[in-house]
Amino acid sequence: MTAEECGISWASHFTNDTAAVRKAAAALQWPGRTTLTSLALAEANNELIQGRDGVKSVVVVITDGKPMSPLRTGVAAAELKKGARLVWMPVGQGVKSSIGDMKHWASVPWQDNVLEIDTFSALDTPRTINKMVSQFCAQLDFDTTTTTTAGQGQGQGQAR
Repeated sequence: MTAEECGISWASHFTNDTAAVRKAAAALQWPGRTTLTSLALAEANNELIQGRDGVKSVVVVITDGKPMSPLRTGVAAAELKKGARLVWMPVGQGVKSSIGDMKHWASVPWQDNVLEIDTFSALDTPRTINKMVSQFCAQLDFDTTTTTTAGQGQGQGQAR
């Protein structure tokens, strides 16, 4: 099966250029095909080879569709979890019937690795971002030495 037949393409590989990633993601078009989650997980697993040594990898799956093959998705998830933490973010009502499977596919404990989102527009709200950081980031370090121009302390957090 070709990338065109699958509707799968890379927007970006690992990079520190977040502006380029944002631009590439904005240019993506919905492929209008089935959800080949198992293939996406396998591709993510292959990409982990390019990750930083000594750093625990985290793969976040944001999806609004049920996987075409729950069996293959489970196998791919198990393989990926050998080298990374697997987090699921199901979005919308169309994926509700797969959330039970996602709890099994997610890293343990699933309560820390499954975050249901109502709509895609809610993804970049402060409420959702706060939930993501508090749920997915095991440790936060804060540098409270930074000050604002008003002279009040302004902590800068770094998620780990």
